[in-house]
Amino acid sequence: MAAAAMSREDESRLFRVRKTVNLMLSNRGYNVANEDLQMSPEQFADEFKDGQGNIDREKIVIMVEKANNPQDQIFVFFPEGRNIG
Repeated sequence: MAAAAMSREDESRLFRVRKTVNLMLSNRGYNVANEDLQMSPEQFADEFKDGQGNIDREKIVIMVEKANNPQDQIFVFFPEGRNIG
């Protein structure tokens, strides 16, 4: 039996968490793509949903480097599970 599609509430929460993390990283001098900073909820769903209607958490990971020090990198991942935020 296939897993049920993610609720709109959970999808929205994941979008908001990822957007907030990207903004925080950008504010702290990390190179975050403008596309990630300006992504709409609809674009987020279109880009990251899998065939079952769930956000593919492996695709929404964030890996960025500092603008002034490419050796200073950060990796953000979103583990499976409902508890987000």
